[in-house]
Amino acid sequence: MHEGSDGASKFIFDLMETERPKVDRAVLDFVKDHVFDPADFVIRSDGVCRLNPETARMLVARVST
Repeated sequence: MHEGSDGASKFIFDLMETERPKVDRAVLDFVKDHVFDPADFVIRSDGVCRLNPETARMLVARVST
C-alpha cells in the first residue's frame, strides 16, 4: 500500500497499479517508434528535463488509445 510523505494512505496509487503494465508498454512503444529531436525536450533552470507540451500530448494520445 502506498503512503504519502505525510504518512496518509494513497489508495489511488494502488488502484492505478493494475493499469501500469499497459501504460508502460505504450510509453516504451512510443519511445521505440518516435525519432526524438532536441526540441522535443525542455530543460528547466533547475536541470529537470521534461517533454515539451506537443510531444507530451502525442505521448498521452498514444497511451490513451
